[in-house]
Amino acid sequence: TAVALYLGLRHLVRWRERSEGQAEDGGLGRRRRRQEPHEAPLPGAKRELIEETGYRARRWRKLVRFYPSPGFLGEWMQIYLAEALTAGQAQPEADEFIECKMVPLSTALRWVETNKILDGKSMIALLLYARLLQSRKP
Repeated sequence: TAVALYLGLRHLVRWRERSEGQAEDGGLGRRRRRQEPHEAPLPGAKRELIEETGYRARRWRKLVRFYPSPGFLGEWMQIYLAEALTAGQAQPEADEFIECKMVPLSTALRWVETNKILDGKSMIALLLYARLLQSRKP
């Protein structure tokens, strides 16, 4: 399973998704619902980025791999940092209705603090990315 955090110039691509009549706040990425046969996590994240947002990234970096429910499920997730983005046309699946917009990192961090973002993968991704930016400062 792979999760991608899509970033550029301290802005995040955030979307809301509705699939099969259910509204879902996508946070900053979402768990892949399906894995293509023999598809590794990074190619899957790249494919999902294009399908769901239309963006392509020149640089990818794995930030972390973790178990979202240790002791309960054996499922693991990976969070990738996608940088040097180029906008394109989204290619959602027939049952996906996705709205994308750019959100400043400061706003997304405030949403974590005020419980507007509740999913763990997005919280982990945001906090790791904010820490990475701090470590890059001279």
